[in-house]
Amino acid sequence: MFLNLMPRSSPTRRPSRSSPTRRQSRSPTRRQSRSPTRGWRSPHSQSKRASLRNRCGSKCFLMPNELKFPICNQSCHVSCAGVTSAKVRAAQWNYTNVYKRASTLVKKHKCTKASTRRKSTAKSPQKPTRRSSHRK
Repeated sequence: MFLNLMPRSSPTRRPSRSSPTRRQSRSPTRRQSRSPTRGWRSPHSQSKRASLRNRCGSKCFLMPNELKFPICNQSCHVSCAGVTSAKVRAAQWNYTNVYKRASTLVKKHKCTKASTRRKSTAKSPQKPTRRSSHRK
């Protein structure tokens, strides 16, 4: 028979807090808007980029010789999410010419946050609210 000589530790309990926790004390905030490039998947490998250029042409790249900055989706249409992400990436890596071309494409295709959202997220007509009259 083995004797446990270590003192038995009782489970420690945290003292209750008199002030609310951080999660409880937060005021309700506005819902974060979705990213304008949400859902955009550029072709990552060189072979996929080359097949996109062969299928759709050089219009799908802002630097077609190097296969950099793809802006078209798989159906060869210029995607607002692709143009926006190319603009952001060009600004990060200091490609000034690409940034300027992407900025003009954003204006040309009217790519805003609202245009990149899905059509199903448009506001549906709301039911009229009932107002009750308070009589005293």
